[in-house]
Amino acid sequence: MAGLMSRLPGFGRRSIISLSIEGNDLRLVCVTGKEIVRFASHTLDPDAMPGGMVTNPTVFGHALRAILAESDIPRGTWIVGFPDSDACSRILNLTKDSRLAVADMVRREMRRDPFLASNEYRLFHQVVEEKTTEIKVFVLAVRRAALTGFLEGLRIAGIAPRLVELRPLALIRAINQPHTIIANVERTFVDVIIVSNYLPMIMRSVPLPEDNTATTEIVNELKRTIDSYNGDHQVQLKARLPLVLTGEMSSRPDLVDALTNGLQRPVVGPGCPFIAPPGFAVESFVVNLGLILKAR
Repeated sequence: MAGLMSRLPGFGRRSIISLSIEGNDLRLVCVTGKEIVRFASHTLDPDAMPGGMVTNPTVFGHALRAILAESDIPRGTWIVGFPDSDACSRILNLTKDSRLAVADMVRREMRRDPFLASNEYRLFHQVVEEKTTEIKVFVLAVRRAALTGFLEGLRIAGIAPRLVELRPLALIRAINQPHTIIANVERTFVDVIIVSNYLPMIMRSVPLPEDNTATTEIVNELKRTIDSYNGDHQVQLKARLPLVLTGEMSSRPDLVDALTNGLQRPVVGPGCPFIAPPGFAVESFVVNLGLILKAR
């Protein structure tokens, strides 16, 4: 096997380690070349991230450091998922202005949005299409305090990440479909993402009840999101566009049946872009895989 692996294109010994936090679950995946060599899931102390936000970086950092000390993770490049359920995105169509840089045009446009104009959000942007007189820009807004506290907690834990990325963006990259619907189902929440041209047109994170109504809530939330997208766009989602189901709870047969019947769409699972060891539940580590692909 070692001889075969050494001949695979792009195979090397540099390890990439991804860390994602799903509710109170901390998940780690380590990839060397094209092979997953380590993976682990740990329960994070609820006091480390109350309400899904780092309010005390010291508590979060020490809790994270204690978990890593038990995880047998080799040295490598860290890529980390940022779990901000309040992040939002916009697609802006801007008229080119030779007097302004793109960042200045984005800031000028976003000042018109009362929700994002405050200093509470930090803006990131990427030009996704450029024409003679217009540019299309993808803008991501994350809570400034949440990001600052999270990064400080990583520093205390001894992690200096090469990249930090929002969970929905990592999911989109791992699924690798230009147009799709993603439902990332965990025990306490569901992420719903509508993807067009590899960009999140809608991304929502919705808390789930702890009783047996969670399945109904997931189906209803997906219906609401699909109806909202179709109501706002001339080009609607195709009736047979598959729903990609990820997350720890995604393999439940009752959930798959409820979504298939309730949405009248095919429901499919994620693939794995790496060579996986026995026992690797890809559906639980899709965010991690998307993070690693970002670094390659």
